[in-house]
Amino acid sequence: MSEEQINTRIARASEHFNSLEPSDGAEGMLAQQMVGTHFAALECLRRAALPNQTFEDRDINLKHAHKLIAL
Repeated sequence: MSEEQINTRIARASEHFNSLEPSDGAEGMLAQQMVGTHFAALECLRRAALPNQTFEDRDINLKHAHKLIAL
């Protein structure tokens, strides 16, 4: 990833975190976990959609995304 893409992802994560408006440390940690889990699930779904991969690779990424979303 380029530095610009990294900065864009950090900005998005910060926006998501701030929109949850945590009121204390515990809520902040939960909000951080929610945002991280969300982006991890999206990354798994992105990888599952890549062309020219094996059935097993696609299946693994979909299973990981499902586990993250089902939390």
